[in-house]
Amino acid sequence: MTGVEVTAGSMVDPCTDPAWAELACRGSVFHSPAWLRVLRDGYRMAPRAVLIGDGGFAWVEVNDVRGVRLVSLPFTDFAGPIGSFDPEVMDAAAAGWRPSAPFTVRLLVADGVEFGAEPDRLQDPLRLEETGRLAWHWADLQPGRPVDPVSGHGDPGEDRMWSALASGARQNIRRSRRSGVSVAVRHDLDAVGHYHRLHQGLRKTKYRLLAQPWSFFLALHRQFGPDRLAVVLARLEDRPELGPVAGVILLRHGEWGYYKLNASTEAGWSARANDAVMWEAMVQARRWGCRWFDFGVSDLDQPGLIRYKNKYASGRGEVVVLRGGGGAELKPWSARLVDRSLPVLTRVLTAPRCPDAVGAQASRVLYRLFC
Repeated sequence: MTGVEVTAGSMVDPCTDPAWAELACRGSVFHSPAWLRVLRDGYRMAPRAVLIGDGGFAWVEVNDVRGVRLVSLPFTDFAGPIGSFDPEVMDAAAAGWRPSAPFTVRLLVADGVEFGAEPDRLQDPLRLEETGRLAWHWADLQPGRPVDPVSGHGDPGEDRMWSALASGARQNIRRSRRSGVSVAVRHDLDAVGHYHRLHQGLRKTKYRLLAQPWSFFLALHRQFGPDRLAVVLARLEDRPELGPVAGVILLRHGEWGYYKLNASTEAGWSARANDAVMWEAMVQARRWGCRWFDFGVSDLDQPGLIRYKNKYASGRGEVVVLRGGGGAELKPWSARLVDRSLPVLTRVLTAPRCPDAVGAQASRVLYRLFC
């Protein structure tokens, strides 16, 4: 395999290997074979993994116009090593597995989380350097009876999850119901399609960014639905012609519920529908039997998003981005050209006058270059 030399440990296909599947039960959803198959099917990638002692880690080799690079893992919040990595095992891993191409890994650093990582234990042996950090939020899904913010059904005193929310979150959830927001939890592909349209609209109008391609969402539903994927959609009862005005895609892995994607329209934001779907997503995760809730990562230059998640979170951590590997300092001319061209192309393809169908085709072709 280009860019990787392995003389210690076992190389496996983590999409299908039973030993990796057993190990992944101790990791996050991003270590799971289902998620790795999403990367394979949604982005035409080929995940690989190495099993070393009682641990292992997975990556994807990306080979495109930007050059060859190894990423653990593309389009993933975090995906560090899982399992036991004592110093002796890590030294053996460093001696037998060393990237000879630029390598990027995102490690979750959070106290009390089983799949959290210690950057130094990977950073030093593989000579990786920290290049960035992101915020990460989680919540304890306290047992209890869910509260209906309007009818009052369910005693807030009995539901510690409701009581743990910031007062601003509770107020916004109540306001959403008074504004006529109704919420439904669905598991079908049509619901994923409704969410995808919200996602496209938000990315284009608010952020001027390409949306993730439909192939990614189709793979999500194929690999996780219906038992481990839920789509929470909100509508305005007095404006049914608008269709869904806010939505969340929720994934389940082990005792964790993962708030993976969210989007809303301007009308949904005004009615606080985004708060309604957030609360319902947490309730749905608890219905699944989850004990913890992952709110995902946020860029540190997005203070509004961080404040929003702070209203719901009971714990916080960070995701550390490490980069290194042989030849990491070199960037081919093609990569430099793409780095200069992609922002310009993105602005053109997300302009108000650009048809949505053109943007969707551009996402299908170009989105994988952003990893």
